[in-house]
Amino acid sequence: MLGTVEAGTLDISGMLSVGGELRCGELRVRGSVDTFAPTRVAGLLDLDGAARLGGPVSAGEARLLGRAELTSDLAAERTVDAEGHLAVGGDLSAAELRFSGTLLVTGGIRAGRITGKLDGVCRARSVLCDTIDLKRITFPPWKRSAAFSAERIEAREAHLDGVRCEFLRAEEIYLGPNCHVSRAEGRVVARHRSSYVGYESSSPPPPGLFR
Repeated sequence: MLGTVEAGTLDISGMLSVGGELRCGELRVRGSVDTFAPTRVAGLLDLDGAARLGGPVSAGEARLLGRAELTSDLAAERTVDAEGHLAVGGDLSAAELRFSGTLLVTGGIRAGRITGKLDGVCRARSVLCDTIDLKRITFPPWKRSAAFSAERIEAREAHLDGVRCEFLRAEEIYLGPNCHVSRAEGRVVARHRSSYVGYESSSPPPPGLFR
């Protein structure tokens, strides 16, 4: 489709390519979708497969399974639920963000609640939320190298695992294994012995030794 597409519900099985703006009430794709202009979905955006979205995307809620790559912002009024690989070229905003896999956000993340299972390298420039809970997938064993990096994280309550952050501000901070926070403001309620707060060497300690 070369021009603008407007519809109540689009339910696609196979391939969808839209050259103009895409506006609809619901969008469901099983297969692949390519867009080159803004995508606006009033209700559910449900993508299962491969998606390359070339403009800002807004939806009531988004469910993304597989591989989704966006060149601009992603905004949802309610929930963004992603499983697999999600790359956002701008900012990501939602009432709630749930993800499992790889998350790459060029800009910042803003959400009420963030829950993530890290599988691979994940990053965002900044994170602003009420509560954040990030855990690494630990099986099989090589999945334990997953990590999330950010310049800044601000939350009311932060439960972090495998996170590297330049600045962390939260009322309550819980640091699981392999976290490195350069500067923290707030009460550190719990800290795993492999996690550090302060400006330190980024190299890990030798096996069997802890600093």
